[in-house]
Amino acid sequence: MKRRMILLMLAVFLLTAGCTADSPNETNTPGTTAEAGFETPGPQEREKREAEANPEDRIPIDASLYSPHDCRFTLLEREDCLVELVVMQSLDLESSFSLYVHNRTDEQIWITVSDITLNETVQLGGFFYFPLEAGESGDACVSGTFPQLDEICAMIGYENVTELSANVQIRKDPAYVKMSECSIAFPEGLHPHFAYEAYLDMRADRQVLRADDRVTIALLGCGHFFDTPANNRLTGFLWVENRTDETIPVNLSGLSVNGTVVPMLAGDSLRLRPGTSCLIEFYAEKKAFDTAGISSIASMRLQILTSEEENSGGARQTEGGTWYPVALAESGRTEDAAEEGTLLYDDGLLEVRFLRAELNDSWIEGYVNADYYLLINNRRAEGVRIRIKDAMLGDAPYVDPAWNDDYIFTENDRIGAQSKGVMIVSPQIPKEETENGLPEFSFLLQVRSQGEDTIFYTTAERIRLAEE
Repeated sequence: MKRRMILLMLAVFLLTAGCTADSPNETNTPGTTAEAGFETPGPQEREKREAEANPEDRIPIDASLYSPHDCRFTLLEREDCLVELVVMQSLDLESSFSLYVHNRTDEQIWITVSDITLNETVQLGGFFYFPLEAGESGDACVSGTFPQLDEICAMIGYENVTELSANVQIRKDPAYVKMSECSIAFPEGLHPHFAYEAYLDMRADRQVLRADDRVTIALLGCGHFFDTPANNRLTGFLWVENRTDETIPVNLSGLSVNGTVVPMLAGDSLRLRPGTSCLIEFYAEKKAFDTAGISSIASMRLQILTSEEENSGGARQTEGGTWYPVALAESGRTEDAAEEGTLLYDDGLLEVRFLRAELNDSWIEGYVNADYYLLINNRRAEGVRIRIKDAMLGDAPYVDPAWNDDYIFTENDRIGAQSKGVMIVSPQIPKEETENGLPEFSFLLQVRSQGEDTIFYTTAERIRLAEE
């Protein structure tokens, strides 16, 4: 134990010595590779950090804590690969450091990062191995694997870490190996924060969505957060303060992108006591944007409930709320004209259009899933939930093969006030009945309140889906 403490104290002394410049004009040299013709760019000069909250700022959270800047550093950049270090605070991971690697070739490569050293004085053990398929466009990320690096940085202070170096080995086949000695300079030290960048071309930064005597609602940041366990999702953080002397309901109940409601998950609804505040994390998966046909985000709204008058969920649930537009720091293109589909139903308050149908394998032998994509346009001043009733397959009542009842699985069936969304209806159909095309599938639509405590009406006529 004494020996371990002596070694730790020696490491701290060496790191501190390595962080102290002997001359006021001494600077760190940019990272370079050992190979001719390739050069690792040095880090860009940091922009001035955003000012912390002042007395006039209604958000008592450090403005630099959630920031899209100063988090991604290039360790090695070549024609065939890119290796980056991301430094961030994390809610979900064990470490503040992640490595991202990109394969820029049309063949499989293997990348190994080893001999990581801080301030040229303390070297970490171990190595990190990345097998990358040919032409892989996404990131292969290892995270939560640098606890030793976190411990050392915490002991001496992240702000005192001025350089990180490592060896990067690139192998394309057993006979082709290249080794690069790389380094990154941190002129102002490290400042981990909840770091994010644009997702589907969109990024939204710190902003107040509402501020009055009742409530303050602020968005702290929205985009692709580096510390989330799933790399391919949109994530955001809301801060809500109750400024009244009464307990109020708080719920983030809707996300609208490019005018279309996108399914998302948010923190639990709660009863916020007087004079208190809360933090709400929300996210939407890539599949939700694919279903809605969204590949680039040009606009965004959030449906937030902060009063009983807005609640459409009844006594047991909090649903509904007011739609708040979000100002975007980066925005994508407006989508091409959305697929309108075939009009199936329109009563002035609800419009239903058929977009497409897809056949997918079922987990039940002898059956297939028929996924029907319906565009639902809710013109009501409150949110709704759509239910399928009295479904029929051809001339016979529909029976679910797993449960032997009329249950039909649906996705994206909650549509916010004056919004549209893509609902998926997925009956399971005997495979032999699809050999000559899909049989007719018909049903009634039941329109309920978003919280399902009220049934508004059930359509009188059947909606029929048949392959033309």
